Amino acid sequence: MSKSLFKRLYPFLWLPLVVVPVALTLCYHLFFAAEEYESSASVIIKENQSGGGPTLPGMAGALFDYGNSTSVEDAYILREYLQSDAFFTELSTAFDLTGHYSTAGFPWLQRMSSQPDASDIADYMTDKVAVSVSPDTSILTIAVRSFSPEFSTKLVEHLITTSEARINQLSSRIADSRMELARSEYAKAEKSFRGAKEAVLTFQTENGWLDSSTEISADFGRVNMLRNALVEKKLERERLLSVLRPNALNVRSLEDEISAIERQLTEIEENLVGSVADSSLTVSAEYNRLNLDVEFELNKYTASLAALQQAQLEASQQQKFLLVVAPAISLNDATYPSPTSAALTVLVVSFLIYLLTRLIVSTVLDHTI
Repeated sequence: MSKSLFKRLYPFLWLPLVVVPVALTLCYHLFFAAEEYESSASVIIKENQSGGGPTLPGMAGALFDYGNSTSVEDAYILREYLQSDAFFTELSTAFDLTGHYSTAGFPWLQRMSSQPDASDIADYMTDKVAVSVSPDTSILTIAVRSFSPEFSTKLVEHLITTSEARINQLSSRIADSRMELARSEYAKAEKSFRGAKEAVLTFQTENGWLDSSTEISADFGRVNMLRNALVEKKLERERLLSVLRPNALNVRSLEDEISAIERQLTEIEENLVGSVADSSLTVSAEYNRLNLDVEFELNKYTASLAALQQAQLEASQQQKFLLVVAPAISLNDATYPSPTSAALTVLVVSFLIYLLTRLIVSTVLDHTI
């Protein structure tokens, strides 16, 4: 094409760059594009939880943490699930998406492939299923487009039902994990407590020991006081070890106090036993040591029982509901195609391309003169 001819045609660039795209767009949307109907619903996730609950003892409170995800987090989880390849594959099996979307609409532009694989279904349905989350209100909005208003509404209702089942399934897995841990700790504590009680009964049977109060002298009150202090220190050590490392300063200081009390107990018991010819004091000391173990195991058992009850309460409150804010309804007015909006969009884009092209051509012509 000669330069003179190009200059003569140059003012008419707007025809192929603006008029033709807009005309093709209007022609497609007015005469070829099939009508698509959108159905949407808005839901909000609510948790079946009360604010109050049993207060755990210190040891149980350190062992178990019962945080809960917020409704906003659940909404984002559902959004990712509803737009996943696996979900679209399940949805295609349940509703025969291929049969609906591959038999209607304009070929190549609106229709799904007649023999799609999982990725083809996901790519196609991502454009038909829109899921959005409002961070301020945690409202989840689900919209579905299809070639039938009834089919769109049916899909939206199925998505709501599936979403509620899915979020409860995830919550149940978390609750089951907590329950398993609580049951395990409770079983171990119960076994240890029973073992300590059986040791006391065996000792009483073998030594004919029924009541230590008739055998213990007044000086042994010091031993009881130290043993009680030892129990408190050991329980405090258990609580610290649940949140601190063994080499922490507070833990080491507490270990020193426990060692000092144990040395005092050993010294007093040796002195008492050595100053008394009768062996009943030695038997009494062993009996009290076994009772000390029973008391310690009882505290662990009580804490684990409280933790199990708390886990059971949490599990009963884990159920979540999708409350429908705006229900899905069948609309007879098609949302697509929209010739006016499509033509305006193409017009704006084409006009920008036209201006850019004129700028480039003008620059080239100015430098070739």
